[in-house]
Amino acid sequence: MDIKGLQYFIAAAECLNFTHAAQECFVTQTAISQHIVKMEEELGFQLFRRTNRMVELTEAGRVFYEHAQRIVKQYGAAVSHCSDIANGVAGNIGIMFPSCLEGLLLIQELRLFLGKYPEININVQVVEPKNMYDKLKNKESDVAICWPWDFGDQDELEILSFRQYPVRVCVPTDHPFAKLQKVSPMQIQLERAVILEPRSNPKSYRNMRNSWVNGGFEPDSVIKVDRLEEILLLIELGLGIGLLPTYVYEYTRGPILSEVHFIEIDCEGAPPMQDLAIIHWRGNRNPALDNFLIELQR
Repeated sequence: MDIKGLQYFIAAAECLNFTHAAQECFVTQTAISQHIVKMEEELGFQLFRRTNRMVELTEAGRVFYEHAQRIVKQYGAAVSHCSDIANGVAGNIGIMFPSCLEGLLLIQELRLFLGKYPEININVQVVEPKNMYDKLKNKESDVAICWPWDFGDQDELEILSFRQYPVRVCVPTDHPFAKLQKVSPMQIQLERAVILEPRSNPKSYRNMRNSWVNGGFEPDSVIKVDRLEEILLLIELGLGIGLLPTYVYEYTRGPILSEVHFIEIDCEGAPPMQDLAIIHWRGNRNPALDNFLIELQR
């Protein structure tokens, strides 16, 4: 017994005429009759009472008809859903960000993606960059949106350039810089800066430090923290300045951090920039990932 056989039975049960059922199924009347006889032999009970003048369902046949309808409907739904998964229009996708701010940065793109692919579930995680590689490798997540430098020598990863943002000086409202339009490298040199812990992201720190040096400054004193949110907290408390990408500015315009100011750096050389990249495991076979990458890079 198979799905095709159940479909023949359903047609016969609804038509109560094997000839009409055969026409609906685009097969011969003999094929319908043979399927019904075979089903009855397999089941061990009659589905139809047949006379020269009529065909009708037995009581067992009537109840079996109700079950067969549900089975065929569930089979069709399963095939449709699994086909959607295979084509990347349904399923699950895990996305990692180094902080909630990068997640908020992409909120519009994520909404558009979900609007286009409503059957895909998105699982968002805030993960320290040093732990992202293992999560991608173990398929605990599908993609990371992060600065790329600590992933650069991993051949198993594909790193796609996404966006670049200028770095600005970030200070509280009562800091002398808050009244300025620009600050010079020499002014920054004398300040204490709050930065991410270099040991957690050594290559990212090295790249960031090189961009400072190219801009003509390097803070003499630093406070090292583990998360971007901690940098903002210490800045607000007046314990140091931040050197942060401009996308952070958009998400400090609230009742808590409304007094944080972002000031342009008056560099002689190339201004410091912050890169964001899309990073995923080359061997990831999640079909939804392909559609996500296409939409994110539009």
